[in-house]
Amino acid sequence: MLASSGCSEPISLSCPAGSGDVIVVDNPFEGRWFTEGKTPRLTEEWRVSLPDGVGSPQPEAVGIRSDGTVTIVELGTGTIIELDPEGDQTPSEELLPPGVVAALAGAVVDERLPAPVVEILPSAGFLVALPPRPIPGGAEERRVSLVVRMAADASVTDTLYAVSVTTLNDHDFVEWPRPGTGMPLVAVGPGSEVALAGASSAYRIDVLRADFTDSLVVCRQAPALPLTESETGEIELPGSPPGLAWLLDASRRVKTLLPFGRIFLGSEGRLWVQRERPDPQRLYAQPGGAAYDVFAAGGAYLGEVRAPARLVLVGEATGLVYGLEASEDGQVSLVAFGLR
Repeated sequence: MLASSGCSEPISLSCPAGSGDVIVVDNPFEGRWFTEGKTPRLTEEWRVSLPDGVGSPQPEAVGIRSDGTVTIVELGTGTIIELDPEGDQTPSEELLPPGVVAALAGAVVDERLPAPVVEILPSAGFLVALPPRPIPGGAEERRVSLVVRMAADASVTDTLYAVSVTTLNDHDFVEWPRPGTGMPLVAVGPGSEVALAGASSAYRIDVLRADFTDSLVVCRQAPALPLTESETGEIELPGSPPGLAWLLDASRRVKTLLPFGRIFLGSEGRLWVQRERPDPQRLYAQPGGAAYDVFAAGGAYLGEVRAPARLVLVGEATGLVYGLEASEDGQVSLVAFGLR
């Protein structure tokens, strides 16, 4: 069964209402690359191994500026490293501001909770998809996860997006999402544009301008993705909290599932949509070798690009597409590709 394209479904964003014309683009046809017979391929340009402790087992934030500078953050330690457009590490003793680390520490340190999603704003600050929180006066298992803009001092300056989440009805895991429930997806482009998704089960991504005003709604029809085995409790990931797999296996499933996994924005305004479902516990570490739908800046579907095995794509700028590759021994490398 095909998921709804989503363009007809109203989504309430928290950005200023009436802040500009919103272009809605549905994509019912084959992509431009297919029809023109010009589907590009990823060609490796360079790779660099990340320092121990950064990217292992996963970086929680990857930011790529318009000049190709790559910033990688590990929230557990607050460590930040920067790589120049050629992949060389720039001298830096920089750490995340203590206020940001403190604000996120509960979600990072408490292994019972899914890791927060953090995106670095090239202008200043961070976008954070917070773990589910109670709805005032609502049922305990009905919660909301917010995408907020957070300044360096950890103050929340804007709430951009809200996703209704159903969590496990268990006091030890009351903030853990039920298998298949909606979760916010957020991406920041090199020019500070923002993409948001997850508020419905439709193939729909809302793109905001750098000033957080409405810009574009991108839709397409695609099959819903099946739940992963760790989401349903059929297998237990290493390091999972005791009892979580049993609760997931015994819980009710959400009937309508999202038809894509992660999203990111690239150079020239392109939108990349991962068509395989990652586990909430290891967002960047897998699935390697996934297929990605690629859309032009105006929302038109270009076609599909598949990542190499063991590698997940994370960004694009200055003509390069960037990915994180995990070796069998756990070493993580940043790899840059040309798209030709």
